[in-house]
Amino acid sequence: MSLPLPFLSNEQLLEVFNLTKTATAIHITEDAIIQSANDAMLRIWDKDRSIIGKTLEDALPELKGQPFIEMFKRVWNEGLTLSGTDTAADLIVDGVLQTFYFDFEYRAIKDAEGKTICIMHTATDITERHLNRDRLEKAREKEEALHREKELNEQLAAANEELSALNEEYQITLEKLNILNTELEDRVYRRTQALADGMEREQTMNEELLASNEELIAVNEQLSVTITEMNRLQVSLQLTNKELLYSEQKLDDILNQQPSPVVVLRGPDQVIEFTNQALLSFWNKEEEEVIGKPILQVFPELKSQPYPEQWKHVLETGESITNKEKPVIFHKANGPRLYYVDYYYQPLMDVEGLRTGVLVTVIDVTHKVDARKQLEQNQLSLQDLNNELSTINEEMTASNEELMATNEELAIAQGNLLRYIGELAESEARFRSLVEQAPVAINIFQGRELIIDIANQKMFEIWGKTKEVIGNPLAEAMPELDGQPFLQILDDVITTGHTFYGNEVKAYIERQGEMVESYLNLIYQPIRDKDGTVTGIMQVANEITEQVKIKHELQKTEEMMRLAIDAAKLGAWHLDPVTKSLKYNPMLAKLIGYEEEEPLTYEKSLTHITDDYRQIISEEIEKAISNGGDYDMTYSQHRFNDGELIWLRSLGKISKDEHGEHTLFSGFMMDITEMKKDEQRKNDFIGMVSHELKTPLTSLSGYIQILQSKARKNEDSFASNALSVAEKQIRKMTSMINGFLNISRLESGKITLNKTSFRLDELVIVTAEEISSLESSHQINFAVNEPIEVFADPDKISNVISNLLSNAIKYAPNDKDIDLRCEIIDGMAQISIKDRGMGIGQEDLQKLFERFYRVENNSTISGFGIGLYLSAEIIQRHAGKIWVESELGKGSTFYFSIPLPN
Repeated sequence: MSLPLPFLSNEQLLEVFNLTKTATAIHITEDAIIQSANDAMLRIWDKDRSIIGKTLEDALPELKGQPFIEMFKRVWNEGLTLSGTDTAADLIVDGVLQTFYFDFEYRAIKDAEGKTICIMHTATDITERHLNRDRLEKAREKEEALHREKELNEQLAAANEELSALNEEYQITLEKLNILNTELEDRVYRRTQALADGMEREQTMNEELLASNEELIAVNEQLSVTITEMNRLQVSLQLTNKELLYSEQKLDDILNQQPSPVVVLRGPDQVIEFTNQALLSFWNKEEEEVIGKPILQVFPELKSQPYPEQWKHVLETGESITNKEKPVIFHKANGPRLYYVDYYYQPLMDVEGLRTGVLVTVIDVTHKVDARKQLEQNQLSLQDLNNELSTINEEMTASNEELMATNEELAIAQGNLLRYIGELAESEARFRSLVEQAPVAINIFQGRELIIDIANQKMFEIWGKTKEVIGNPLAEAMPELDGQPFLQILDDVITTGHTFYGNEVKAYIERQGEMVESYLNLIYQPIRDKDGTVTGIMQVANEITEQVKIKHELQKTEEMMRLAIDAAKLGAWHLDPVTKSLKYNPMLAKLIGYEEEEPLTYEKSLTHITDDYRQIISEEIEKAISNGGDYDMTYSQHRFNDGELIWLRSLGKISKDEHGEHTLFSGFMMDITEMKKDEQRKNDFIGMVSHELKTPLTSLSGYIQILQSKARKNEDSFASNALSVAEKQIRKMTSMINGFLNISRLESGKITLNKTSFRLDELVIVTAEEISSLESSHQINFAVNEPIEVFADPDKISNVISNLLSNAIKYAPNDKDIDLRCEIIDGMAQISIKDRGMGIGQEDLQKLFERFYRVENNSTISGFGIGLYLSAEIIQRHAGKIWVESELGKGSTFYFSIPLPN
């Protein structure tokens, strides 16, 4: 006969409930009856505690038809764990059925016999993260739609031109038909008059009328065909107009969402009719500040700049204007600021072809221009090389003049000729040496065929070639350049004689049999003969592939960091270690409720921190600045706008700049108020339950002692042994409850140390003997070599020793020897407890002293994971250290040490 399934006991409820770190609920039976749910889970469900005791389907009827109810049944019946990420769920929140996305887990919690006693349900709402990812994808799709829309506009423009031509043809046809009808009417009139003049012409007139009728029928048929064609064109025109209207509406949506800044200026007064968010951000303006206003009223500083005249020119002539990297000055809050922009001005026309406005597209290229100017400064270092080459050319010219002048005297001329030939060879050798030793890649092309005449080793490395290409045309030496712009650019330099400068130019070069994408800074300098004719080109190249890739990766990383910070609702800050100048993002101001127009200063930020933490925060910041370390503080403060008390966690790090100075102090801030409230509620709950459990346990312990006394008097050995076992279990329960109470006191700051001087070696022996009297199954081997005097809290230290010994016995059921040592090492009193049990894996060692942490492969051993956490806290409050050494299957050794008195 099966027993009815009971609700969970208090111990089981505490064990399950305290495993969770996020929204958590406890369910029993395969119908998922809700036995417990924390506030975070109730907020997700949009319910109150009236749902406790109901099945999940009754509490959330909208889950019917979704897979979660069946998943609960599987978890209960099969005792497994099911989880999911980015899982969609439809829930009724605020009376509306909405779709949310969760990371969730349904975990079966089992008793010692492996039977499922409940299901722990945890969930994390990641809807915002999911929607942000969808928004990014839609933004990419909209950008692609913009390109498709552009193609559609071009097709519509072509269709309009075709319709215009057809309309002209239609008008010409109508005119011809009108002329023909007039002629026919005139001819019919004349023939009718002729019929009245005499019957003798009747026969002839009838024949002519018959011919005229046939001609008129033919004309009517032609007119019918023309009218049919006109109707078809009219229908096509209507459909085209509808498509054009839809296209215009869609184009407005795309322009408003595209990343490139766009504005529509209407009329001769250049009134701002439309602008998208990208240009508003560039202007640092709101939409209501600019829409419907002349642009020169919004930005009067543009009156003295060339752009208003260009807009007027586009509107009057219909000519588009395109310019790149043009300067423009805008007045910002901190004064005039110079920008460089690429822009495109295009006329806008109405349906009648009249120009009514200008479409302005602007791209901020200030960073690009600044980077190019920096590059040009770097390239000035090459000017010295060009000057030296010019000097060599001058020397060669002077030598030729001297040779011509000395032809008058043959003997002298011959000697001078030999001398100057030597000088010329020396100059050429010096030139080649300069090229080969130059710090950048250089080569010389001869003629329009671009014969490779000279090239240094750095150029060969860029080309991925050897000296074998000398004397070959560039197109043959590097066939991979076919289809790339370089051969045409070089030919243009030969033709025009203009120097070409290329920055971050992409090139595909074959190196060691593989096509490699490279980025280069290039200079193509024409070489002229004495007549000024371009005879060759000097190429100077610098490969910057790694720098460009790093810049691209840095840009991606910065964008991802910005998105991550926004998604996580983190406040970012930067503090100058010297001036204490504070910079911050809008989220930080929102977290602390700062809404004033004047920027927040470092000194003002400290004023709203509570008195308990203000001095500590200031000292920790100064300590981080002085020592160059990390900064991590949790503290409370009052919000600036409403005075509400909030809890914040601020993390920062001070880093070195390029000069090795600690000048970069920055970090993040997060609001942990809700987490603090949850912790307080949990601690209050634990303390309340622990106090309530201690009263019945005390009474039960007293009754057991009375029964033990009676059993001994009656010499009832069975009852006496059973009561001893019961008393041992009560002591374990009492120890566990005391642990919970200590955690509650510890986290509430109510636990204190009552330090006194005592013999640590004696305390170790007494504590070990107490454990031995309770756990007679194991042998504790003492190794206490000398008296050790310490100044500490003996009760707390005894609790630590007792906990470590109990763990050693619990986790080593098969090996009965426990080694206990007490000694002085490196000026510290050290205790070590060694067992030869199951051991601990490396992945668990780092987390072993965390609150409620339990090793997964030890799930059959009872406990809540609080003993080691309390022990670590006690030792740390004694300025000591606690650690463990362990290996799976070979046992563990736990150590702790505390300082000796001065």
